[in-house]
Amino acid sequence: MDENLPQNCFFCNVVAGDVGVRKVYEDQVSIAVLDSQPASLGHILLVPKQHFTVMQQIEDETLAKLFVTAKKLSHALLRTLKGEGTSIFIANGTVAGQKTPHVLVHIIPRKEGDGIGLQIPKNKADPQSLEQTRQSVAKKYAEMFGSHETGTEGKSVTEGGSDSQDDHPTHVKSSDGEVMEFSKIKRNDWGTRG
Repeated sequence: MDENLPQNCFFCNVVAGDVGVRKVYEDQVSIAVLDSQPASLGHILLVPKQHFTVMQQIEDETLAKLFVTAKKLSHALLRTLKGEGTSIFIANGTVAGQKTPHVLVHIIPRKEGDGIGLQIPKNKADPQSLEQTRQSVAKKYAEMFGSHETGTEGKSVTEGGSDSQDDHPTHVKSSDGEVMEFSKIKRNDWGTRG
């Protein structure tokens, strides 16, 4: 096993080849395996080879490669299983349904009436709250990443910005309920958790 990977992370053991899995694809960045408890036949788990607890820890280039691979795996699933669509997602944090301390991209083949409950509720929101939220998120994004994107009226949301670590989300809740700071999460901190 790679000495840089946590020994008690199940998916790091998958990456190291220490766990028997049904591998569909592998490259330098990721390994794709069939989920042994699939939401539907063909459910793939795309696993980054490097240990990341939450998506915010993944470098942009690696994340881009993961999603290009997810797109191609989705296409292969649709052609192979004659699916009608795929649900592709990351459960990022326990409140979002993350069950393991290793980021996974789920690629789930879908068919009409398959009974898989990935429906997002449509709640009512007042226009003022929506606009305040839009402005706050757009401003924070621009501050964090230096974006000069435009808002709905075509005006610059903000100028300049910083990429200070202080501006990034700082905490994540683990599957055992412990709140941890991103800066204190090391690759071996999550080994026995959830």
